[in-house]
Amino acid sequence: MPTSVVGHLKKPRANPNKTYNITFLIFAVLIIKLNTMAKKIKESELKSLRDLNTEFTKIKSQLGDTELQKYTLLLRVQEIKTEFQVLEKNLAETYGKDTIISMETGEVKPKPKDGENK
Repeated sequence: MPTSVVGHLKKPRANPNKTYNITFLIFAVLIIKLNTMAKKIKESELKSLRDLNTEFTKIKSQLGDTELQKYTLLLRVQEIKTEFQVLEKNLAETYGKDTIISMETGEVKPKPKDGENK
């Protein structure tokens, strides 16, 4: 039996696996930190991006306005067709179904029969 307990204790050695693990953890933390740091684009690139976005938004708005104008015009065309049909019916009742009205002069003439010159 040994006379001293101290003689049996071994000097602690550095564990290479622990050293590797700590180095890896530090490296991983640095990578994560670098990846999460805010990166910025150049001022000129940001200006170009903003300008294009502004132009895109403006054109989108203009297209919407154009579509609304188109829709309004299409509605008005339908109203005019309806008004025209009502007026045509009233004129036919007043001047006869077999008449032609000159758009230039307003003159009312009988519709030519088949084979007659117009």
